[in-house]
Amino acid sequence: MLDAAGIEVVTPELGFAGLSSSGVLSWLPEVDFLCVVFSSRIEAPTPPAIYVDIGVAIGSRLPTLVIVEPPRIADSVLSPLQVASIPLSSASALSFRINSFLKSLRSTSQSRTGSIDQHRPDGNVLQRFRVELDELSEVAEVQGMLEASKRFESITARLLKAAGALTERASTPGDNGFDLAVWVPGTERALPGPLLIEAKLVKVTGSHLRATLDRLQHEVVSRNASFGVLLYYWLSDPPARLPAGSWTLAAAFEVRDLLKLLEQQSLAQLIVNGRNALVHGRQLW
Repeated sequence: MLDAAGIEVVTPELGFAGLSSSGVLSWLPEVDFLCVVFSSRIEAPTPPAIYVDIGVAIGSRLPTLVIVEPPRIADSVLSPLQVASIPLSSASALSFRINSFLKSLRSTSQSRTGSIDQHRPDGNVLQRFRVELDELSEVAEVQGMLEASKRFESITARLLKAAGALTERASTPGDNGFDLAVWVPGTERALPGPLLIEAKLVKVTGSHLRATLDRLQHEVVSRNASFGVLLYYWLSDPPARLPAGSWTLAAAFEVRDLLKLLEQQSLAQLIVNGRNALVHGRQLW
């Protein structure tokens, strides 16, 4: 999979082959990141050298992804790292997790200082999105809810990009429980993995959104993502509100509220503040 992504892979054997000639104490500083795979088929104890490499990676702050195949359980010493429990036979799950890790590396390189990104879309840009949202009622009336929903998903993706996010659509068509995987520069320390975004257009009642949030939270857990966000838009004016509920790994808000918030805060600030509010039991947004 790394080869397919155009990434040169260096195994420990190849790295140590140049040890004597280069005089380098470890091969890890010569790489951009480390990917460690613990297979369930390995019956013998894990070679100590692997933990030495992982220790070097932690000490040098080298980005590291650890993949553990069930039923094997990750050792507690790996807790500072990104750890994913994935069957090695699941190509789609592996591809999703590795791609999300690579995206997070690109996102981190855009915000080396570690401070939360302060980028906000221009007010004129936000106003154009409001105009597009206002047109959705007519689209639903003339062309149907399916076409209106497709347009809303497009608006959501473009709005997130305008706010500085890196986005990737779900790999398979249909109802996956989420529409986009998103990486927001400036959120890497709090949320090292991707955000899963689900976009929903609501015409009359939003009672089904509780089930949508339940499924979104399930996808966050099963795909080793960091957080889930449901962005919804009510065609009624004024919009109704989401039914009350309790979700610790997913949040929801109306897109009109998002546009107002983006006038004052960056998307990274909104995501981090919202996630912290949920963790501490405070009111969201």
